[in-house]
Amino acid sequence: MSLTRKLLKELELNDAAIERIIAVHVDTVDALRQERDEAQARAQQREASLAERDELRTLVETREQEAASAREELQAYRAQVEAAQHTAARRAALSDALSAQGANPQALPLLLDAISLPEEAWSGDTLQDASAALQPWRAKYSALFAVKSPIPVTKVAPPMQGGGLLTPADVKRMSAADINRHWSAVKGALQNN
Repeated sequence: MSLTRKLLKELELNDAAIERIIAVHVDTVDALRQERDEAQARAQQREASLAERDELRTLVETREQEAASAREELQAYRAQVEAAQHTAARRAALSDALSAQGANPQALPLLLDAISLPEEAWSGDTLQDASAALQPWRAKYSALFAVKSPIPVTKVAPPMQGGGLLTPADVKRMSAADINRHWSAVKGALQNN
């Protein structure tokens, strides 16, 4: 039931009291309306804050998923780079070992692709015993490996002139090939002058 002038007259109140009660009632209603409006504004702000909080939480979850995905990609890339470096280092070590064992330089790329050594042959990125590890491969691809064998050379004795020491005049008459052939005698002739 609302408070009206008619109701107050029925209560047999005089006009001054009715006006005073109405004024107080209006002030009370206005204050209550202001409190209600402020409460509604605070409620709207709270709802906006909660909505913003939920959006930020969703954004954080999205960023965390992106960061986790980026970390996984980085780890995969690092593993790929490390594997490539490891493979390249082993390939270089195997190439050096094959060259030291006398492999044909033109056949090295083919040999590097054909040869796969067991993990026990490696100590990190270096071969433990290259000779033992490559022995089966040298036997299998023997045509691609050079075999060192000494070639006998007969002792050569340069012809000596029986005419004695050379003189500077003799050296002037000699050709360049003769000078080179008899360099020790020419050197002695040039030192004596």
